[in-house]
Amino acid sequence: MEIQFAVAKVSKYATSESGDTLEMVERPLGGLSIVLVDGQRSGRSAKKISNIVARKAIQLLAEGVRDVFDLGGHLGQAYYGFRRYVDYPPGLRWRVHDVPRVMEAGRRWAAGHDDLGALRFADDAAEADGCDLLVSTGALQYLDYSLPELLGRMARPPGRVIVNLVPMHPERAYFTLQNLGIAICPYRVMCLPAFVDEMAALGYELRDRWELPERHIRVPFERWASIDAYHGMYFARPPA
Repeated sequence: MEIQFAVAKVSKYATSESGDTLEMVERPLGGLSIVLVDGQRSGRSAKKISNIVARKAIQLLAEGVRDVFDLGGHLGQAYYGFRRYVDYPPGLRWRVHDVPRVMEAGRRWAAGHDDLGALRFADDAAEADGCDLLVSTGALQYLDYSLPELLGRMARPPGRVIVNLVPMHPERAYFTLQNLGIAICPYRVMCLPAFVDEMAALGYELRDRWELPERHIRVPFERWASIDAYHGMYFARPPA
């Protein structure tokens, strides 16, 4: 049997580089997956981020990940969005932990939209114990505990951790306030070197990292607290 696959790239006005990425990967149990990642923007920074997401999608398939814990995953946006680009493997379990009202809405939405039936909602973040992959996008700054604190309480910490859209200062950690328009909430900024060291103390190796210059922080009257980019990282624990 022969399969032929072709992609045509169309030029876009006013930019020389697309932010999208397309990859093909062979599944461990047979078959092929085509991973198409929308970079959302154009240019090199969007291209870099979409390349990272594509690589992580391929790792999920190639390394046999089946149990995903989405910390701060809202209604399951990553679960629904990712499946537009990746064929989820049989037996996948994707669990989301968020605040109770959000998870209640997520369960109602899943009842009519999750045709695979793989999405679940976890009432306690500690239920991440024993999962294959913990992923968190834009949520760590709102928690009243740090990610290393959560992982340190687990008997079987996840083998892989992906964090994205995290504000980190190069020298110190601090709390500030974020104005959301409809509310003002506490906002945690972590110290980048300390975070990596704390993950290393738990047995995690930093395998990849990236910056998102589109996001930054300016704290009035405190110039030292400025952050020029948010961060993303991929950690893995070596096999025992």
